[in-house]
Amino acid sequence: MELPNVISGGVYRTPQKDTQKVPCRCLAFSISGLLHWQNHFPDGTPCPERFSGAFLDIGFPGFLTTFNYGADRENWVIMLDYPALDYDSRRHELYLDCNGRKIPLERCCRVTEEQIPEMRNRFRLMAELSHSALPGDNLKANLIAAELFTRVLPETVFEGGAAENLRRRLNEDRSWRNTIAAHCRKFGRPADVVRREFLQKFGMSPYDYRARLRQNDLLSMMTYSDLTFKEMADRLGLRHVQHLNFLVRKCFDCTPKELQKRFRKEEPFVESSPIHP
Repeated sequence: MELPNVISGGVYRTPQKDTQKVPCRCLAFSISGLLHWQNHFPDGTPCPERFSGAFLDIGFPGFLTTFNYGADRENWVIMLDYPALDYDSRRHELYLDCNGRKIPLERCCRVTEEQIPEMRNRFRLMAELSHSALPGDNLKANLIAAELFTRVLPETVFEGGAAENLRRRLNEDRSWRNTIAAHCRKFGRPADVVRREFLQKFGMSPYDYRARLRQNDLLSMMTYSDLTFKEMADRLGLRHVQHLNFLVRKCFDCTPKELQKRFRKEEPFVESSPIHP
């Protein structure tokens, strides 16, 4: 299936109350300030979704959006050229055309408080990369957009089955609040069965995969962020700074201060993307 092509993007921060017709295919991420929001299908039928809080939304040409944002508004919009994203007017359903197979999409999905920083960075990156003339930067933006579409695909479409579903859930749970067993329960599969499938498919256990994710995030924070060690420990799901010390010693055979000194760079902090076995 072809990749989405990111055309442009940015963030809206000013209060606004309006009704607009969606001009093109797009991805929208509403974070704060939303007082009222209602979408209508092109034939005027109201869309069923009604969210409060942060959410990801897919826009399609002809849809009508009524909204009211207050002073604390933050919502990101990424414009796309993506012919594979289409609309079935009879079923009021957006879908992806994958070599003739129509894969239905959940048009909107909630974003948890823990997921907001990662999602914000993804939209910021797409917006910045869309202004670059370098083909590599354009490809990066398109790949980020493609990954976001996986969040609105029904779990049944993943060819990897339970193992792929667990990998996706681990990538998204960067607050580290849920256990692997809890993730497995959410899609109704025994944890032991999913662990075996995961090991067979990816060549490592879910625990080792999650350890690599945590190590990846730890290095990003140590390298680019101004977070305290306590704040880093909290973001990594560690209860105490001592646990952070133990993790750094185990992975890098040094103290957190030594690791920070070794990798520190004066560049903006961007939370790391999920790894892929």
